[in-house]
Amino acid sequence: FPSHDTNGESGVGKSSLLKEFYNKKSKEFPIFISQGSDFVRNITNDLLFKQLSLEDLNSIVTNVTKKFFVIDSAEVLLECHDSNKIKIVFKQLNKSGWAIYLNIKEFFLEQFCQNFEFSGEVIKINKLADQAMNNLSKEYQITLPESHRLYKLLQIPFYLGLFLGIEIDKNAPIKRFKELLWQKKILNSEIGSDTAQKEQVFLKLLKEKQQNNSFYFNDHVNSKILKEFQTQGILSYKDGLS
Repeated sequence: FPSHDTNGESGVGKSSLLKEFYNKKSKEFPIFISQGSDFVRNITNDLLFKQLSLEDLNSIVTNVTKKFFVIDSAEVLLECHDSNKIKIVFKQLNKSGWAIYLNIKEFFLEQFCQNFEFSGEVIKINKLADQAMNNLSKEYQITLPESHRLYKLLQIPFYLGLFLGIEIDKNAPIKRFKELLWQKKILNSEIGSDTAQKEQVFLKLLKEKQQNNSFYFNDHVNSKILKEFQTQGILSYKDGLS
């Protein structure tokens, strides 16, 4: 059925591509985006998107020839115990004329397609090739590290962006880069801010992500620290939900 999946390693730009797709095309045709964890939770309650069922969604979106339903972090669906229900929802979406767009880590793609009998056009995002790294280095006068492990890590755009935001010697090992990331991006604080508390909050976020595949938190987490993380570009935040 009409479907697409974007896959690649963490940090190569899958979500950035999805955002660009939404920003450029959402005025041309309907695009609904659901996080994988939200999708699983919704279909368990016979819903599809927020408080809407597929029938509700179809009644809202009418008289269009193209419409996309996007599942970001789709690998989370593999944790659902009722794979048949997911297959039924996919078929219902297809029958209703929805194209399904998945954002999924490359490692899980084959298992996902097998479990849910899913097939479609594959868009693979690769790490930056050596030639691309050399071109970037020359064009922007970037001194690339000598450490092979650190260089391979920087071929992932997410880490390259972070690398450019900190001062580090080109001979530094990968461990030093990660230490600087922790110090600069996580513990870098406003005057009077409690770095130990920031560390605890960030570790709490990681634990929540690991256990529940969710980055949504209520106000029992220190809102001041969450807002500071937002200022640093670590996460998005709005009152009551982050």
